[in-house]
Amino acid sequence: MPLEYKKIDDYINEHKQQLQLRLNHFAAKIRTMMLKDGFNEDDFTIIKRIKHHYSIYLKMQRKGISIEEVLDLLAIRVIVEKSINCYKVLGLIHQQFNPLIARFKDYIAIPKENGYQTIHTTVFDNKSIIESQIRTYDMDKTAEFGLAAHWKYKSVGLNPKLDWLDELKNQNEEIENIEEFYQIAKDNLYSEDIAVFSPKGDIFSLPRGATVLDFAYEVHTEIGIFAKEGYVNKQKVPLLTELKNGDIVRIITSEEPKYRCSWIKSVKTGKAINTIRTNCRQKIREINQKIAISILTSTFNSKKSNIPLWLEKENLTKKVFKIATDSIYFKDIVNALKKYPKADKLIFPLLNFDRYKIKKQKFENIVVYSNQNISNVYFDFCCHPKRGDDIMGFKKGSDVFVHHKLCDRAYNLMEKNETMVFVKWTKDAPERYKLIVSLENKRGALAKFLAYLAKMQINLVTIELGKSEEGHIDFFEMILEIPDKSVKSIRNNLKSKYRIIEFVSANDAYKS
Repeated sequence: MPLEYKKIDDYINEHKQQLQLRLNHFAAKIRTMMLKDGFNEDDFTIIKRIKHHYSIYLKMQRKGISIEEVLDLLAIRVIVEKSINCYKVLGLIHQQFNPLIARFKDYIAIPKENGYQTIHTTVFDNKSIIESQIRTYDMDKTAEFGLAAHWKYKSVGLNPKLDWLDELKNQNEEIENIEEFYQIAKDNLYSEDIAVFSPKGDIFSLPRGATVLDFAYEVHTEIGIFAKEGYVNKQKVPLLTELKNGDIVRIITSEEPKYRCSWIKSVKTGKAINTIRTNCRQKIREINQKIAISILTSTFNSKKSNIPLWLEKENLTKKVFKIATDSIYFKDIVNALKKYPKADKLIFPLLNFDRYKIKKQKFENIVVYSNQNISNVYFDFCCHPKRGDDIMGFKKGSDVFVHHKLCDRAYNLMEKNETMVFVKWTKDAPERYKLIVSLENKRGALAKFLAYLAKMQINLVTIELGKSEEGHIDFFEMILEIPDKSVKSIRNNLKSKYRIIEFVSANDAYKS
């Protein structure tokens, strides 16, 4: 960055006199126009400046241009008494100079979320392109020193939208680290805004790149949570559609909340991100509480109503939700509670000691912890948990069916008190990869290749022969199972010895 600074500084110093003359000439024209139109000398102030080095640098980086291509190196600020006078000055400037319409922004009519209010317009003056900022003295105080310095803004008609700040204060307990706090504040303070409208004409300021769902959360947190459909300019669109300046947006809500935990990286506003994150954490925690009670009920083969009583006696109620995710804690709780069930010692004289021992039972993708024997694990058809997602398991006979924790069908099963067991993903389960390889047309080539796979401890799941239109065998398509840590080295080894046409992940928890 020191090198970039020097380039900018050298350019400014080399052209400073010429730039200053242009700036003075433009400011003098504006002053003369305003005085002719009825403004008095004491009614306004004109401030001139050459763009700051860092602002120039950011624009060069953002647009990928050189300093010679930065249009608005020069800028003036016209400060007046009243808001209406801002528009009078704007009219004078646009009558005299041709504006770059794409650069015009009215932050007086549509203030930024941080309370910033100014009209921005960029115009041509002969060979110069100059930015003009127009604001009142009150707006200037707010822009230069912040709202705290301008404590009387309400009494003079300024009404910055600070709902996000109230929301941030209300969500403070849910924000878990400084990174989350920074993200919310940054999105609201420093983003480049667009203005969109509700069907009634209400104006909403959003960061560039915001989606329909961001708009829903901006209208009201509940609207975002219950959003079902979105319409932009009367056309139905997906909720993650990116909005443009001037769009009219309408949201249709459902009767049930939509948590959309996997969408958190697709929304742009701090409010949407934090609300989704907070609600998903809270919902998962509520579900974990229910799962924990169900797992203990199944483990002890007891009435569901007994479990909370036992936990209370042992002073374990507060952290019971951890049972759903922590296998060690689950075992500890079972050991603490196993004195409570009334075991029938006449029927189970020998089994009584071990009947509550939790066994680890490992399957291809899933580990089950239970005191009951499990034969198979299946992924149910209704939801699609991917490795790392929060999951829960229901026991039917000796089989376990795995669901995503936010699956509606699974939630209904839980409400019906279906038997549950502790499940989690295996740590080092093999990932599945699709390999298409072209082998030499020689006897034994395939056998040699398969032997090479076996040597690298790669499990072959399926193999198909690929034929050309003439009927010749041209390639082999295979599904392989490879430990995740070994993928890179195995891919490189295969590429060094064979003609690999395709090598991509094909992992599917359902193994359909």
